[in-house]
Amino acid sequence: MTAPSTNLPELAARFFQPRRAPLDETGAALLQRAERLEDDHGLEVFAWGQGETVLLVHGWESRAAHMAALIDALAGRGLRAVAFDGPAHGDSPGIHASAVLQAESALRLARRLGPLRGIIGHSMGGAAAAIALAHGAQAQRAVLLAAPASLRRVLERAAGGAGLHDHLEAFLHAAEELVGARLEDLEISRLAPRLAVPALLLHDPADREVPFAEGQEIAAHWPGARLEAVPEAGHRRILRRPDTVARAVNFVAGSA
Repeated sequence: MTAPSTNLPELAARFFQPRRAPLDETGAALLQRAERLEDDHGLEVFAWGQGETVLLVHGWESRAAHMAALIDALAGRGLRAVAFDGPAHGDSPGIHASAVLQAESALRLARRLGPLRGIIGHSMGGAAAAIALAHGAQAQRAVLLAAPASLRRVLERAAGGAGLHDHLEAFLHAAEELVGARLEDLEISRLAPRLAVPALLLHDPADREVPFAEGQEIAAHWPGARLEAVPEAGHRRILRRPDTVARAVNFVAGSA
């Protein structure tokens, strides 16, 4: 059954209300070791280690603590890892979230902490990292893990799963009103050509949430980007696999 178009603004708003991931014991122990940083928007921001800063940007319905393997590996290489709970994620305030809000948060922190040694983003956080770089974030290197090339296609897949085929364009328009940006202006294929930052893209060819073709599209439009397939890494497990973590950290540290 398709939803009546009169409910589309409300339905779109629900799509941008993430479920908050609980903090497990491992995550709690990680945060206890962190330095807390102030943020003028009230976000929870954490830092580990010393040295040049690497900013980590988590994905949808995730939180800073889910980047634990990367955080420990970066700190072990003499770098300072900074991660934050995005708007409406983890313990940060907010009701609605989007790649735009995540990108604005990353850009604000990058300007405050930068220039960065690197920026690492997972899934939606990868798209947000690219958007932040396109709007002025300064980083020597970037790593995108299982990142989408098109937020429009992400929403199209979500709308299709909700039975909104007959109201797709109206739904997308309502989504644009909510995030405050045109979806076409957020396409990585439009943003990537202006990026001079060397980038490493890691993606599982069998990723069920973000198709591998999305990584191929980003690599095709981003000068200096390299796509590496990581079979059987999954969409979320890619954050914890020792080989993908090592590739990401080696690249950012400059020893790839």
